[in-house]
Amino acid sequence: MPAMQGCFTYLPLVLISALLVLSGTGSAANFSDDIAAEAEVKAFSSVDNASLAVYAGQNALQSGQYEEAVEHFTEAVEADPSWMAAWYLKAYSLTRLNRTEEALAAVDQALLLDPKDRDSNNLKADILETLGRGEEAARYR
Repeated sequence: MPAMQGCFTYLPLVLISALLVLSGTGSAANFSDDIAAEAEVKAFSSVDNASLAVYAGQNALQSGQYEEAVEHFTEAVEADPSWMAAWYLKAYSLTRLNRTEEALAAVDQALLLDPKDRDSNNLKADILETLGRGEEAARYR
């Protein structure tokens, strides 16, 4: 997560700098307003809703705001249901709220996408142990 977080920390600054340069404000270049507007649309469309939601969810998670984190990770998986890490993070956030049945469903989605993911398997084992299903949990360790 730290490498991903570092990437998103500078993303808004990079986008703003690029837009200033393309619009002629940040450099001697003097592009037309249409070109600048088109560049702005392309720059912001490359940052998808799922990425923004995961970034916001990670910030909430790190701040201990687990309800908010769940909301953001739910947005992320709705925007991109194939993002295994978003499912895992949603499951983890749900476990912090002791919403184990929901966490189990979310981690199952992560494991459907990547059955060999070690973190998801360990989280599923932890959830199953919390539910008193120790024998089943052992299969995921």
